[in-house]
Amino acid sequence: MADEFDDMPDDLDDNIGSDGDGDDKIDDDDDDDDEEEDEGDGPLLGKTKIGHLSQKEVEEKSVSDQIAYWHDTLLPIEVDLITELDGQNLFFIHAESLIYDTAIGGTIDFDSDMQFLRLTFAIEQALSRIKGASGTFRLVFFDCCKSLFSAMQRDVLWTYRQAFLLHCKTSGVDCVVLPHWYSQEFEDHMKQWRPAFMLQSNRPAEVPEDEEEEVGGDEETQLWKACFQSLSMRCLRFETPIAQQRDLIFRGNRVMTFSVDPEFHVPFIDNNACAKYKLLFEAEDEEEEEALDASTVCKELKEFADKLKSGPGGEYIDDIAILRSFITVRFAKATLAQAETADEPGASLMRLLVKVLLLHELLLRLLPLNKRGVYTYAFEDWMWYADSVMSGLDNYFSTCSQVLTCLCSETPEGVALEPSDLFDGRTYRYLFHFIFDKGLSKKTQFEFTQEKFDLEEFAQKDLDALWEMAGGKDDFFPIDLKALSSMPDIKPPNFERGAARKEPQLVSVQSDFIQGLEQQAAESGIELKHMQLLEVEEDPSDEPEVFTTGGWRVPPYLDSLALQEHMEMSGAEQKMIAKFQAKTWNGGINERDAAYLHKFRMKQKQLMLRKLQSYADSLGAGNLFNPIIPDRKSEHWDDWKPEKWPKTGQQQESDKEDEEEAADPKAKGKKGAPAPKKKPEANKAPKVSAKMKELQEKNAAEKEQAQIDKDTNKLKIWEPKIEELATCNKLAKLEKDLLDTVLGLQRVTESFVGFPAIGAVFETPVVASKLVLKAIKSVLKAMKSMSVDQMGPEHQPAIRKLVCYVFCMVQEAMNSYKKFLDGKGIKLLQETLLAFNFKRTSQVMFATWKEVQVSLQEDGKKDDKKDKKDKKDKKEKDKKDKKDKKDSKEGKEDDDDLDSYLVTKAPELLWNGVGEDEFAFQLKFLGPHMARSVGNAPDPLKRVLFKPDKWQRDLLDIVDARRSAVISAPTASGKTFIGYYCMEQVLRYSDDGICVYVAPSKALVNQVSAEIYARFNSKTYERTTNSLNGVFIKEFNTVGGFREQGGWKDCQIAIMEPRMLELALLSPSMQNWVHRLRWIIFDEVHCIGDQEGTVWEHCIQACPCPFLALSATIANPSDFQGWLQRVSKAKALKNVELIVHSERWNDLYKYVYRSGALRPLHPFCCLTEDIVKKNGLPMDLTLTPVDLARLFEEVKAIVGDEPRWEALRPSVYFGKTHGFLTKRDVQTAYQKDMKKVFMDFLYEGILSGQKLVQLKNSLQMDPDHKAEFKPPARTDTEEAAEGEDSLLNMERGTGYQNGKKLLSVCRDLDKANCLPAIIFNFDRIECVRMCTNLATELKDLQFDKYYGDEEKQKKTKQLMEKRWADYEAAKKRYDNAQKAKESKNQEAKASRKAGEDKKGGDKSAKSTNVDEYLEHPAEPGDIADEIDEEFSFHSPQAYGRNYTYISDIMEDAKKAFAKAPALYEGLRRGVAVHHEAMGAEMRKCVEMLFRAGFLKVVFATHTLALGINMPCRTTVFCGHHLELNGVIFRQMSGRAGRRGFDLLGQVVFLDMSFRKITALLASDCPPLLGQFSLSSTLLLRSLLNWEVVRLMRDYGFHQSKGVHRSNADILRSQGPLFRFPFFQSSSADLETQAVFHSRFLVNFLYQECLVARDGGTKGFANFICHLQEFEPANFVLAKMLGNKSLERYLESQKVVVDNRSTHLTVRLAGVLAWFFQQQRLPEPLPTSKRRTRRSRLPCPTSPALPDFDDSMDEIKGEILGWNSEVFSHVQELTWSTASCRKKMHENEFALPLTGKVFKTEFDERQGPIDMEGGGLGKNLKKNQVRSRARSPFATISGSDDKFSSLQDLATSARSLVHMDMNSFFTTAAPIYNNPEEEAQPTNSWLLDLMLHRNLPFLTEDNGITPPAAFKLLEQTREFVEKVLEALQLYTSDSDYIVERFKDFKKELDIIREKAISKKDKKKK
Repeated sequence: MADEFDDMPDDLDDNIGSDGDGDDKIDDDDDDDDEEEDEGDGPLLGKTKIGHLSQKEVEEKSVSDQIAYWHDTLLPIEVDLITELDGQNLFFIHAESLIYDTAIGGTIDFDSDMQFLRLTFAIEQALSRIKGASGTFRLVFFDCCKSLFSAMQRDVLWTYRQAFLLHCKTSGVDCVVLPHWYSQEFEDHMKQWRPAFMLQSNRPAEVPEDEEEEVGGDEETQLWKACFQSLSMRCLRFETPIAQQRDLIFRGNRVMTFSVDPEFHVPFIDNNACAKYKLLFEAEDEEEEEALDASTVCKELKEFADKLKSGPGGEYIDDIAILRSFITVRFAKATLAQAETADEPGASLMRLLVKVLLLHELLLRLLPLNKRGVYTYAFEDWMWYADSVMSGLDNYFSTCSQVLTCLCSETPEGVALEPSDLFDGRTYRYLFHFIFDKGLSKKTQFEFTQEKFDLEEFAQKDLDALWEMAGGKDDFFPIDLKALSSMPDIKPPNFERGAARKEPQLVSVQSDFIQGLEQQAAESGIELKHMQLLEVEEDPSDEPEVFTTGGWRVPPYLDSLALQEHMEMSGAEQKMIAKFQAKTWNGGINERDAAYLHKFRMKQKQLMLRKLQSYADSLGAGNLFNPIIPDRKSEHWDDWKPEKWPKTGQQQESDKEDEEEAADPKAKGKKGAPAPKKKPEANKAPKVSAKMKELQEKNAAEKEQAQIDKDTNKLKIWEPKIEELATCNKLAKLEKDLLDTVLGLQRVTESFVGFPAIGAVFETPVVASKLVLKAIKSVLKAMKSMSVDQMGPEHQPAIRKLVCYVFCMVQEAMNSYKKFLDGKGIKLLQETLLAFNFKRTSQVMFATWKEVQVSLQEDGKKDDKKDKKDKKDKKEKDKKDKKDKKDSKEGKEDDDDLDSYLVTKAPELLWNGVGEDEFAFQLKFLGPHMARSVGNAPDPLKRVLFKPDKWQRDLLDIVDARRSAVISAPTASGKTFIGYYCMEQVLRYSDDGICVYVAPSKALVNQVSAEIYARFNSKTYERTTNSLNGVFIKEFNTVGGFREQGGWKDCQIAIMEPRMLELALLSPSMQNWVHRLRWIIFDEVHCIGDQEGTVWEHCIQACPCPFLALSATIANPSDFQGWLQRVSKAKALKNVELIVHSERWNDLYKYVYRSGALRPLHPFCCLTEDIVKKNGLPMDLTLTPVDLARLFEEVKAIVGDEPRWEALRPSVYFGKTHGFLTKRDVQTAYQKDMKKVFMDFLYEGILSGQKLVQLKNSLQMDPDHKAEFKPPARTDTEEAAEGEDSLLNMERGTGYQNGKKLLSVCRDLDKANCLPAIIFNFDRIECVRMCTNLATELKDLQFDKYYGDEEKQKKTKQLMEKRWADYEAAKKRYDNAQKAKESKNQEAKASRKAGEDKKGGDKSAKSTNVDEYLEHPAEPGDIADEIDEEFSFHSPQAYGRNYTYISDIMEDAKKAFAKAPALYEGLRRGVAVHHEAMGAEMRKCVEMLFRAGFLKVVFATHTLALGINMPCRTTVFCGHHLELNGVIFRQMSGRAGRRGFDLLGQVVFLDMSFRKITALLASDCPPLLGQFSLSSTLLLRSLLNWEVVRLMRDYGFHQSKGVHRSNADILRSQGPLFRFPFFQSSSADLETQAVFHSRFLVNFLYQECLVARDGGTKGFANFICHLQEFEPANFVLAKMLGNKSLERYLESQKVVVDNRSTHLTVRLAGVLAWFFQQQRLPEPLPTSKRRTRRSRLPCPTSPALPDFDDSMDEIKGEILGWNSEVFSHVQELTWSTASCRKKMHENEFALPLTGKVFKTEFDERQGPIDMEGGGLGKNLKKNQVRSRARSPFATISGSDDKFSSLQDLATSARSLVHMDMNSFFTTAAPIYNNPEEEAQPTNSWLLDLMLHRNLPFLTEDNGITPPAAFKLLEQTREFVEKVLEALQLYTSDSDYIVERFKDFKKELDIIREKAISKKDKKKK
């Protein structure tokens, strides 16, 4: 292809990590002092570690200051907890952090309201969403936090903590309680469970300073402040990443927060903190007050519950009220007793506290949840209550805490404990206000009477009962307030009540498209209501200012697709165009010039096609399909025309009715009934006469006999070679000769299936079987003559390998030739197996052979009977019959004698290495050779030219039926073929139909394009406008490999990226193209779950034809198919089928490279007992046969003769029915049964604890060197495995980058026959470094071999002298030959001139000297510069076989790698690098050389994880990267052991921690989840598409030739975009929400003056659609351009040349940074600025944007205005959607995680208070919060339908409405504060980049990794380019704004050019 395939420049890796060298200039003054550095090391920022804190920096500081200083130097990175931090495996959540962050500083005012239920709901909602995103967590409680909360003066938080702990325990939430994080218990727990990460608070605790102490003077206070941060440091010690709880947000099913990696652990600080905090925590433990006796409390609670339940109305008391009533009564009793001895007014206040508390209990018990929300005064408005009452409640919370502590340790039987609603401070405060408001007056005599409360009779009885149990001696009423009336500030304040939200007012937009969407929704039962539709006569006249006064114009249509097609010309084209432009100016181009230009382009095309063909040849596609020879006269030709297929939904329904009527016999006679359709009859064979049949059979027999005779003659030639095997006296030679003979010299694998070499020569199985038997016999003779059973231990591996080969030969002989084996042959095979002790296998083999022979004889008898019935045969026939009868009789005798061929007496045992259990031997050593379940017959319809498996035939049938399908099958299982079959069908039966192949990466697009060319280039076209295949990716499109802008539209097969397909599906100019679509193939469809998966979702939703979705890593294929089924049904397409194939062709064997050796890694070593007990074994944890054998042996050694395990002994399990084990026998039944018994043992304790530790230690031993292995010490804890050799103690290292270690690894892999290998590392800089270091090491070793010392130099000098002497002699011979040749030529010329005879002259001129034709000898180079095989990993065999091919590629590579000589040196030595930053030509060279077998080692990033055809034998994983998750690991590891190349695959872990290995191997593949994001730009694009299509159809707009696609088809295909998001929610009505969202978006677009009332677009609609990928930046920028605020701001700025910050490009960046590519920042921000440079600094507030200055007031107003509009829009949408279901469902009254249901309505006694009467009921009704949009759990806090912030809306909305951060297309909006009033500064990366203009500085300043930094730069350039493209249609090039963006673009180009031009000095 071309360089436009590049994602990034090919030499970016050399400079992306630059530290600002002096030569990286933009201007002359940019390199002042880049090399100057501050003292000390660099900071700890982001994923790229700049430096470490040194001990010197912090040793003088206090421990708290050390921790704070360390924390302030961190800039964590934002990650997805599930996919990047492996959150689907168990992780820990610090419970007290969760409580603290949720209660303090969030959307909940817990300090004032103290609503336990509200806080529990908020916490459970967050935990439920984590769980819904496939997270698996455990809450970790620390008892030391009691002192922390006490120091924070928030004892009520500790009470809630105890309540929440009890709630978790009683609800089954996974939790654990530990003393503190420096305790031994915590350390043991971390080691035992190995959590994926710890989610906790990162904020300093809000501990008030002691007023008497100086600021920062109290050490204990400072330690408490840094408490949470010390926990972070401690967790990093155990290699556990930290995730920050405070920054947790949800985006669809992605859980985003900031994370700190374990590499930032500082042991010095951690050790200091450990010493200090241990003393602090232990001192606090000693000061603990005396606790209550738990048994006594439980007994009292039991008695209280019984009394309460048995009392009046006890049957109505729910479980939730029991504990709360018990604590209330207990506190009331103690308080009333204390009040009797207290003075006034204290005694009255104490009694009042108790009475209000009892009223509070009564209301919580009797009121439904949705009736508890009331308006009341703000806490701070009544200071008397805050000072007097709240201090009195401290004792209540102390009582709660004591009781809860007892119940956490011991629970009473038969009593339900539910403390989640223990106290509601808002209700309590409301009751106080009501009592004082109504009773605090002289008229009432300062008494509050019963009449004012107006309780129902049953409620009054309940209250009296509580009062009595509390020890009340008088009546509850009246409540005496006299003693309190004189207290200051006693009067309660007034408060305002919220107003109900009005119905939203939406403009009625009269658009056919909108009405069509509404009609589709109505047909699904969704009615748009709870909104007012306003009819407007005309659109508002407030057009953007720029159109009225700025001279701008509105363009008719901006074709984004055409602009994406635009390609930059290559260098050769640019020179050619410049040359001809100059000619044009000087007089024009003549015919000769035009011809030359045409020839130039044709030559370019030929070169491109040659490269494409070369690349296609390397793929080895072969002929898997029949040649494409279109038969345009075929009856099927019309089937693929657009008007006939695919059918619309109406046509399908009509066809269905026709079929029903045709099937109904009564319908046949009815008038007008359609005639039943005739089904096309199958092609029947013509009838053949008996004579003809006899003749045909005779000819066939003669032909067969002739072939047998021919093969028999060949057999005679082969026999000597076979007999030579018997004379071999060396094992190695015998093995080699056997493989060469049976498998061939060019064998790819050591597979005996089909006997490749024999099958290629012999066509008849009869003769081939004889040859195989002779070969087996010869091998047995050779082994017997060598006495293999008496050889030493060193020879046993070779003997075992040879025995395995013989076993495979016997098995394949039986499988292939069992019909042709005679008694003698089967006897030999039995004797062969018995010679190696395969007794049972021999018996089963004979039984199978006998069964086959009996079946054949029965078939012969049937033929005999048929011959007897034929009486008209001739005499010859009669004679033949007699002979046949005789033969039949003899056959019958043979039948009786078949058992005579059973070998009953075992022959002499040749080798006893098989042992007693022959099936265990098969498991251990024959796993790779076991027979696979494959297609055993060709496709009967001959659709493909290979034997398909059953599931592949099902796929073929699905495609033939034109149904869609989801295909989930492992890598290399053969699923991609079906995509090419779809293409073949389209090509074969149509010239117009189109098949689209969607690939996620440009590298895969490149490969697929070449493969299509290789497979289908046989098709020819009648019209020259048609082409076979084209490529369309961003700014690059080709036709048949040749660059041709827009030509892909005329191709039948289009290979596209998903972004381009989405653009085409929604482009008005492409609707005819869309109409021609017949198939869409979505390869690697699991990418829909990625962060950028929304575009995949849109493509599938808008797909108008059948499709195939392929992936190897769909964990939940049924859920995915269900969504696809709903989408297809809405488009009236056929059903979506699901094909799941789980069997890998080759097993993957796992290894760890440790201590200089490959160590086998048993997957069960990665299991953690408690996790397995909790979650079970991972679904796709597969054990190889040898793993199963080892597991049986090691478990057997532990459990002994346990019957269930003994039944799994291979000889017992397989001995009854099996002989030759197959892969399916082992991988399905046996593995399943073994796992089941293993889990039973684990649950029953047979294998738990110490025994499991023993098992894991045994499994990690190398079975071949078990005696040498010293297992670590075994203790009671699972992680107590101490010892250097233990795999469990492995930690990650960086030695994998060392050249010597890499050489050792690669050589060991080579010795183990594990090459070729792909070494994966996500850091491409490290990949380049590894490749360079390995190549350098090889080169240095070779140099040392020849010049290492004087002796070597001397020998090398002598060798070079000899080579030069040989060269001089050869050159002399060459010169003499040339002189002789010239002399003879002169003689011949003279002879002809003299008139001599021509013939004689010719003879005299002929040369008899061979030297005349010698080539000019090459001058010898330095021997150290040549490639010595000893110091290279290239394959000499592959180079010899494909010398010309590889040489040509190396020549191309020399040019491609011209700027990277070190990488080219590696290429010469068989090692290479492959990553996305390389040029396309570089990548292609690497891929082709690897496929050719020349390269043996490739270092690669994730570019090879997605479908690239680079088969290898081993995949190696190194480095520690968050991107390496379960899905990517499965994709990458699947590259190993490709079908047809290897019999097994290896996965090797290098320098990776065992924790990471465990996360990869022992975790389930995460489910495929989507994002809930409905885009306003998407709807605007659809409206624009609809409008332009209408204009094209009606008026021929935009150079249209007419639109063939109907409006109904467009509407049907695009409807699912706005109804069926790919998102899963257990509670939300997503379809209804999506429909409402779409309608509100229409109104939003109307308000933004982008849509007219008739549905047409206007204003900046084209501009916004063109910038579709950059929402909301496209909207905000359009507003600023429209009202000229951006122009006014830039014009007002004064530019100072010497002050970079005043330049207009920097000012423009400062504006764009507020809404373009916002990068979230953690909270709190780091305060320590530790940079390694003194000049070219970022903005002063970096990494945060500086706040708006006075000159930016208008810009600030635009941003806040936009946020206000969006926030208002989303609130109205939420209200209307929720209003569709006014009556709340029961699940809305249940806590999200635990499912605890609270009171949904009054019981049968109705309410406790008369709401229609007076008193409290009237007051409650008056002040009750009525909300439709909020959850009832959120309403109790007094919140109505007016939301305060984005977080409030996302967390408080009703569960039937799903809201997360994807729902808000705001910009720079704060999460917790009102976005209408405030803007939240984001990462200042764009402003900083324009200030210092150095891309690498973004890593140091802003925490952005080098790859991410370059990606942001490219996205910014693309954004600015698109802005300029659009502005050219709106205004002139000289416009002020256009000029500013051009300047901005120039600077970006300079920054990019600077980044790609810098060279790494080390590489030079």
